[in-house]
Amino acid sequence: MGDESSNNFTFDIDNNGQSNATRTSANDIQAYIQSGVDDSSLDIDGNGEVKALSDGLLALRYLFGFSGDALINNAVANNATRKTANDIEAYLQTKMP
Repeated sequence: MGDESSNNFTFDIDNNGQSNATRTSANDIQAYIQSGVDDSSLDIDGNGEVKALSDGLLALRYLFGFSGDALINNAVANNATRKTANDIEAYLQTKMP
């Protein structure tokens, strides 16, 4: 997802294997995410909403190597369609190999 050598971030929002955009600052990244792109792929728990304290936390924990209960504990929305660690990990593996 990120290019640590240049601090550029590349996004493949539609998961087609090609970069949709490269942004170099946090403001650029925030503007891109809020620009109306289809952010359904950011809905990690599958509840129809993209939330920092659920989906964002799940993505962050996954990137730090958390798995099992440590990945999902207090981060999955009550109305989620992906509720188990296995479901979340499988989904994230398709988005962030």
